[in-house]
Amino acid sequence: MNPSTKIVRINVNARRTTSIDDLPTDILSSEILVRLPAKCIGSSVFPVTFDPSDYLPKTLIPLPTNTYWYDVRVLTSFDGLVCLSFRGTQKMILWNPLTHATKFVSSTLSRGRFKQKTDAVGLYVSPSNEYMLLHAKRRNGSMKLYKYSSRCDSWRKMGFVDERKYHNYKMSWSNGTFFQGVVYFIVKVDAAGMGNYVFGFHVDSDELKSKPKPATTKHDGDGSLVVVRNQLHMFVANSLPNWSLHLWRMDGENWTKIWVRQNILPPSLFGRTITYVVSTGKFLVVSRSGTVFEIDTTKNGIECYHPVFSESSIQGAVYTETLMSPDF
Repeated sequence: MNPSTKIVRINVNARRTTSIDDLPTDILSSEILVRLPAKCIGSSVFPVTFDPSDYLPKTLIPLPTNTYWYDVRVLTSFDGLVCLSFRGTQKMILWNPLTHATKFVSSTLSRGRFKQKTDAVGLYVSPSNEYMLLHAKRRNGSMKLYKYSSRCDSWRKMGFVDERKYHNYKMSWSNGTFFQGVVYFIVKVDAAGMGNYVFGFHVDSDELKSKPKPATTKHDGDGSLVVVRNQLHMFVANSLPNWSLHLWRMDGENWTKIWVRQNILPPSLFGRTITYVVSTGKFLVVSRSGTVFEIDTTKNGIECYHPVFSESSIQGAVYTETLMSPDF
């Protein structure tokens, strides 16, 4: 990501006056695409440039549908595509904020409907170079996996062993992080001493498998995945008796602890979007309360993280602007 990483709030009253199609191809490729920044989007809309001297809103980005910002939930994103759901209908859509292209993925038989607290989703690229949406659903005492193909505009159920085992109401699933052919999920078990588990959906075999997790203590709490310089990392926030924040790197089938800060009260991490900013070497965490934290691994104590922006209507997701269409 480049220096102009941004947070975006969605303004339902914004109206587009110029389409991307109105621009000449040479201007698009030579003057615009090479300058596009990576952004974070949230659910009330306008970008905030994360320059130390400038946190003020800039450009308006309209919602893809005529609805109120509080009815929209940002679920996940990948390669310029953002997956949204609507709180009322639970329907999901794929959206490219740059081109304004939108794809409704919900269908009959309740396919493509996201239920908060029980479901998880992840975007990925299949071995045939097709963009797919993975949906893990917990319903009626069992858990099922479905994948959506935009090329075919259809859903297909993925079978896996022990569907009931993963339905446990004490389990909370993060949304997926795609890395080297696997969509990784953190599963937090809300029981004393259980901590976090890691599962991976292998896109070549359509199998969900248990994966190794960092060797944390029984007091480990929230965790969140982030890709840093083409390597998968996990932040883990430990709770009492010793508050601490840890950063682990996955090396093959093992995890290596590469950074830790003790005796600090870390931000809540589970289910949060974490972005690594290459130009600064810092991490951005968007909380559910609308606060954007910055984690600086070069600092000590409580100085290693601090809020840089707060807005009660922000939800977080990360995307990089591209011309990719949800129609693929």
